[in-house]
Amino acid sequence: MMKKMKKPAHKSDMVKVFAVSSDKVYAYDGRTGRIMAVSDSLVRPTLEETKQAVYAYLREKHHLPDKPLAGVIWEHSFEEYMAYIKTHIPTLLLQLTCRCNLDCDYCVYSGNYAHMMPHANADMPFDTIRRSIDFFAQHNADSGQIMVDLYGGEVLMCMERLQYAVTYARERMKGRQLSFRFTSNGVLLGRDAAQWLKKNPDVRVNVTLNGPFHDLHRKMLSGQGSLERIMTNLRMIRAEFPEVWENQIRFLSNIARPENLQALAEFFHSELQRAPDIVTHIRQQDGNEKIDAILRGEETQDRRFDPGRAYLASFDPVLEGYFGNRMRAIHNRILYRKNDPGIIGSCFPIMDKLFVHYDGQFGLCETACDKLILGDLDNGFDEEKLRELYERSRELYNRTCANCWAQRRCTVCFKDILKPDGSVMDSVPESFCRASKADTLQSLRIYAEIAERYPEKQEEFTTNG
Repeated sequence: MMKKMKKPAHKSDMVKVFAVSSDKVYAYDGRTGRIMAVSDSLVRPTLEETKQAVYAYLREKHHLPDKPLAGVIWEHSFEEYMAYIKTHIPTLLLQLTCRCNLDCDYCVYSGNYAHMMPHANADMPFDTIRRSIDFFAQHNADSGQIMVDLYGGEVLMCMERLQYAVTYARERMKGRQLSFRFTSNGVLLGRDAAQWLKKNPDVRVNVTLNGPFHDLHRKMLSGQGSLERIMTNLRMIRAEFPEVWENQIRFLSNIARPENLQALAEFFHSELQRAPDIVTHIRQQDGNEKIDAILRGEETQDRRFDPGRAYLASFDPVLEGYFGNRMRAIHNRILYRKNDPGIIGSCFPIMDKLFVHYDGQFGLCETACDKLILGDLDNGFDEEKLRELYERSRELYNRTCANCWAQRRCTVCFKDILKPDGSVMDSVPESFCRASKADTLQSLRIYAEIAERYPEKQEEFTTNG
């Protein structure tokens, strides 16, 4: 493999040159989003020398203007956003309860994160559920398929509210393409819940399951691990309610480090013969020393395990839950002209979902700072607050992101740029930028190897419709 030479990046360095395991070299143009195979005639003994040769070639062909992106903008004007959320909101997310029957160390409501209030003994009143669904129905007339998402705390601790929300939403939006989803830790996902799911096939449940690491950080209030209780419920559903198991049960997994994926994959294959739909990292930002200890101290079976190499070797379904969305995002990326402005990749509040706190106030989302309130059921959207968020975030992204080669692939979100009091930061955290660039580079390398070695797999990433 090529030797790497460290050298400070130029201010306008928007092309990332990288090698893959075959020693073939590619260049990613951060301005346009294009991935280019580098001719063997430009390859030099080191990656840095190759990069300079690629730069010289692109300048000679007038493909590399020596200036940053022409600003970073939101895809739509603020007025377009406000017009959109009057009739197009596709998802309603209701915080049915703040109560939970587990004490999970890394939960955003655990008290270990500065940006979120901890669990509390509070449920959403039935009247607030009804008014939230009414408000949502008035703002999705031009949406296609719509979703009602029920959240907690642990939703199954307030089964009557869950059932009421589903029943009332069906009545209120009769004739619409409506589906339902709720998130559960699985402890109360017993026979009664399974029977209700069987009678309501349009309801899906996302169960959080972390495999061999589960009991380290997802304990009962008594301090005992919760995994065996959850697995007992899942085995029962698989045996007695096969249609529910196949069509309505989905899994989410949280990991501390990428190398944890090896043991996670072994667990899902051996115990469930299924794979998690989504695998995410435990959040570090705003966490206290307990979160730092989790991310620093969790052990894995093999610290030499390279998840990227393992994914390319097998396309394991569990690893697909970790890498698949990244590959699809690259494969279906928009290509830009070299002088087009950068585009802010974060979703804008309420565009993708309306998150209603248990007390009827509108939040940013279920994981972002809960001290930022964007309106309520009595007064509707707080347009002044939304405009302030729109403008200040755009100013921040312009200061931070216009010179970054990874800008068009960045996953920076509002949850990453808000202070614990809900105000916008002065800069994007450097720790986030480092992680985002590393993830982007890894994803580009994997995608280039797939295109090179497995073109049939590449076609699976094509977005339909």
